[in-house]
Amino acid sequence: MAEPISVIIRSLLEKTKKYTASRPIVNDFPVVKPTTYFRLIDKIDQCSGENPQMSQSNGAELTGYYQRIEENGNLRTVENAQQWSTAVLRALGTNLDRRTKKRLAKALPDELAFDLTRKFWLLHFRDKNKPSSVFLKEVARNSGNSDAQFAKHPTTAVFHELKGYAGEEVSKDVADSLSPEISALWQEA
Repeated sequence: MAEPISVIIRSLLEKTKKYTASRPIVNDFPVVKPTTYFRLIDKIDQCSGENPQMSQSNGAELTGYYQRIEENGNLRTVENAQQWSTAVLRALGTNLDRRTKKRLAKALPDELAFDLTRKFWLLHFRDKNKPSSVFLKEVARNSGNSDAQFAKHPTTAVFHELKGYAGEEVSKDVADSLSPEISALWQEA
C-alpha cells in the first residue's frame, strides 16, 4: 500500500530543510534543488493514482522495459533502471533536433516520451561535436551517480531498448541527429 501523501510531503520537506540549512532564503522560501520538487510532485501523482503521463496499458509494458535495462545495464534494482532511463532520456532530449525528438517521442510509450520531452530550453543550441564522455557525465549526474565510466552500461541498455520502440527509420534519424561519438554509442547498442 502506498504511503499517505502527508508522510511523503513531510519526509521531502525534512530533506529540504537538511539541504537548505546553509542555503540562502529568498522571499521566505529556502533555495532548493528543483529535483526535490519534481520528486515531490511525482510521489503525489503516484499516491493519488492520477499520473497523466502513464496509462495503465503502458504499466505492464514498461515493467519489462525496466527489467531488461536492469539486467543489461548491470543495475541492482528496477528503481535504479527507472532512474537511469529517465536520465538518459533527458540527456538525449537535449541532444536531438526538434523534428527527430518529436518522431522518437511518438514512437515511445507516454511515460518515456514525457521524460524525453520534459526538458525545455528557450534558446537551445545543440553541440553537434559533443564527445560521448561529456554525454555520459551528464547522464551520470542526472541519475544521481558520479561515475561516468559506469554510465556507459546503463546508457547502452537504455539505447538498445529505445531502438526497439523506435523502429529502423526513426533509429537512423536519431543516429544522424546526434554528434558522431554519441551516434556511435547509439548504433552499437
